[in-house]
Amino acid sequence: MQFQDLNLCPELMRAIEQADFTTPTPIQAQSIPLALAGDDVMACAQTGTGKTAAFTLPTLHRLMTNMPESKQRLPRVVILTPTRELAAQIVAAIQTFTKNTPIKTTLLVGGTSYGPQISSLQRPLDIIVATPGRFIDHFDENRLNLSQVETVVLDEADRMLDMGFAKPVEKILAQTPKGRQTLLFSATFSKEVEALARQFMHDPKQVRLASAQQNHDQITQQVFFTKAKEEKIQQLRSMLENRDIWQAIVFIRTKHAADKMAKQIKEWGHSAAALHGDMKQNARNRVVKEMHNGKVRVLVATDVAARGLDVKELTHVINFDLPQVAEDYIHRIGRTGRAGAEGFAISFASREEMPLLRDIERLLNQEIEALNERPQGRSGGNAHNPRTAGRRVTAGRSQGSRDGGGRSFADRKRRSGGSSSAGRSDESRDFNGRSAEGRNAPARGTSAGRKHAAPRKAGRTEESFGNRQPQAKEVNGNVKENRQKPKAKRKNPDAGKPRRLKNPDRYNNASA
Repeated sequence: MQFQDLNLCPELMRAIEQADFTTPTPIQAQSIPLALAGDDVMACAQTGTGKTAAFTLPTLHRLMTNMPESKQRLPRVVILTPTRELAAQIVAAIQTFTKNTPIKTTLLVGGTSYGPQISSLQRPLDIIVATPGRFIDHFDENRLNLSQVETVVLDEADRMLDMGFAKPVEKILAQTPKGRQTLLFSATFSKEVEALARQFMHDPKQVRLASAQQNHDQITQQVFFTKAKEEKIQQLRSMLENRDIWQAIVFIRTKHAADKMAKQIKEWGHSAAALHGDMKQNARNRVVKEMHNGKVRVLVATDVAARGLDVKELTHVINFDLPQVAEDYIHRIGRTGRAGAEGFAISFASREEMPLLRDIERLLNQEIEALNERPQGRSGGNAHNPRTAGRRVTAGRSQGSRDGGGRSFADRKRRSGGSSSAGRSDESRDFNGRSAEGRNAPARGTSAGRKHAAPRKAGRTEESFGNRQPQAKEVNGNVKENRQKPKAKRKNPDAGKPRRLKNPDRYNNASA
């Protein structure tokens, strides 16, 4: 199939020819005809397979063939995506196809000033590309009129739901006309994605070309096992000396660590930059532009770069820290080997990360090639700790636990030697010391052997004033009463002296 066979409008065909597009990818060949027919579409495909053009081309065709004559145009298309970089990539693709056309597009993302965005919303507008959070900010301030929306596109829907955007996405969909067309594109069809489709889509046509379990055949995947973080650093430094690494992304867990690692790589003599969520949008755009221009060889990034970053010269992905969610591994390595090119993905795995590696290999349904000796045993090197041996790391961990090194509060408490009472926290006991299971527990401030200790009363007690009752103590076999000597009163140095008047003239005048 060729693009000429898709029956797109002449304006689009000229733009496609200028962009040197000749043959549509499988996801484009199957989803574009369904979208042109007006159906709701659920499409699942790997990253780097051309999903952006798969929903922008039919959407633009619908706009170009039915342009309103009124100059006061309201938005007719809303495209939601999880990250700023992916939103900017979509806008760039739309601008490529809409040259010399009256179609107007605006970008609504966080990390940038509200002023220019507000101004763009006050002008005639056809397409809004936005992240859910910033879109809701404008919507709550009554800056958006969604009454004329004809098409809603949910790009990387699984990622949006994983990032906690379920409620904003549902709110946006609920405010658009019921007769709209909904196009949902995702790398995986999770239960949450399917539930969203059942609620807001009308008999969607499904296109399943790939899933997260399928492998990137064009990407060579390898793993290097390490015992400590210092070994990871030394291995990374040695690896970057290889000139076959033209450009690389080093994925790391936290934002602070990304800045620190980028600085260290610069000290090794390589051009490097960091990319994470705490950076302002202008700084993030500058880093991405430098990557495209070849000015940055090594990008140290958090998972904010796992989707939406398309650098053609990127040859290697290095997982300095393994992702907490196995599916994110698929999206990370998808930054290389794009459009059929050859890519390399190398991961470092410490002893603590062996459960994460097992989850990834279970998802891939294969064992990743090892560059050194693979640790033996079911726990993958954690057998010395029977309380954590064999424990799987699930995908439901919160961001707080990820930034803390992947351990929950209970795990950190056990590591520090604190008592966890088989995982029960203090909040599981009521004020009288009874646990959630109904067993009596010692009240605070009493001995462990006292069975009927009364609870401490709220407020001040005698002990709080320091007026404890005298107690007896035994000294050399004799019981003596422990009496506290009363404190001597401080003498007033001015005692007995005549009182000095502050204004003696006042009294003298009164007596006169």
